[in-house]
Formats: sequence, structure tokens, C-alpha cells
Amino acid sequence: MLARTHLPAVYAARYFVTAGGLISYGPDFVDQYRRAAGYVDRILKGEKPADLPVQAPTKYELVINLKTAKALGLDMPPIAARPRRRGDRMKRREFITLLRRRRRLGRSRRGAAARDPVIGFLNATSPEGSTERLRGFHQGLKDTGYVEGDNITIIYRWAANQTDRLPEMAAELVRRQVAVIAATSNFPALAAKAATATIPVVFSVAEDPVKLGLVASLARPGGNLTGIDFSMPS
Repeated sequence: MLARTHLPAVYAARYFVTAGGLISYGPDFVDQYRRAAGYVDRILKGEKPADLPVQAPTKYELVINLKTAKALGLDMPPIAARPRRRGDRMKRREFITLLRRRRRLGRSRRGAAARDPVIGFLNATSPEGSTERLRGFHQGLKDTGYVEGDNITIIYRWAANQTDRLPEMAAELVRRQVAVIAATSNFPALAAKAATATIPVVFSVAEDPVKLGLVASLARPGGNLTGIDFSMPS
């Protein structure tokens, strides 16, 4: 309706702006996934989800579609380009050296792969629509010393917007005896909770997890779930 009437609107997530909306303001989802990975690390180190309080967003982002603003006749202030930092580009020789080093490391780690922790990653959508958020999750793991394929394994399960598939996917991850399940929205979190009462689950949800029945309280979750609540405050 907003598109037909040409009324400017402020949305809660950047994908509305990517689709042609004017402005979005809301939690930085990439940062939320990075912080969720931090909880995965703490659980792998022995902490209990019951003792880890549910976190709220600490970083928000404002996104403006300049093309839409122009179409609506709005004058936007100029945005300064981010200055390029040293190291933004990797030289070809450095890249080749890095590849060789990773090959040697891979050969030396084949015997150790079975001892690496395994994470289950449960998502209701598809990899194509989660590229940036997945990057945040990987960066969060890297910040704590984990690199996929080197010292940690991730089993991905994507429901491709078919939420009825999530219970079986969650059950499969439980059968695989993963160390932690990262459940990356409301439906995956609910499916993971129904699938296990013992395997730790780190969720990222857009609704009060207490009202969803995921945790007993935000400060003391209890049970085997904790994570990030990125619902917008009312």
C-alpha cells in the first residue's frame, strides 16, 4: 500500500530498504549473530545456558535508500565515503601464501577433525537470504578462536521457508549429538526446544523469549536455552 501511495515509511529491518523502502532503523542483525556466536563459545567452554542472561541489542543501524528518496523528491545530505584502510586489499602473493598454509594445516588436522566441536545451525530460510547474518556468526566464532573447517564443524539445516520441516531438522541435529544448536529465529528456536532438553540451544529471536516459552526469565533463563532477543522495544 505504501508503494502505491508513495508515502515515505520507516521500517524495522534493512531488507525492506533493499526491496525499495525509504528508511529502516533497527537492530544490527549481523552484530546479533556475532554475539550469539560468543554465547556458543562460552557454552563450549563449559558455561550453562541457564546461567547466561538473554541479551538485548546493543547496536542499531540506520539504512537509507537514496534512489527511493530521489524518486520521492527528498533531498538527502551527502554521505561521506568510508576512507579505505590499509589492509583492505590482500596482495596476490599474500593470498597464495595463505592458501598454501591452510592446505598444510588441513593435512595436519585430518586426524584431529573428529575431536573438534560440532555446532548445529538451524534456520527457517535459505543460505542465499542469510549471507550477511551468517558472516556475522562466523566472525563471532573467529573472534573467540574458532574457524569452520579448521577447529570447529558446523552442520547447517535450512528449511527454505518451509517451517513444517524444522521439527525433523532439529531432531536430526539432536541425533547427530551436536554440542550446541544455534537456532536463528522464532520457529527454529521453538523446534529446537521441543527436540531436546539437554543439548544447549543459543537462539536469536524477534519476540520476547519469555512469552514464547523459551526461557523462564531474561536474567535467569533456566533450562538449556539462552540467546539474543532483538525485538524492538515498545
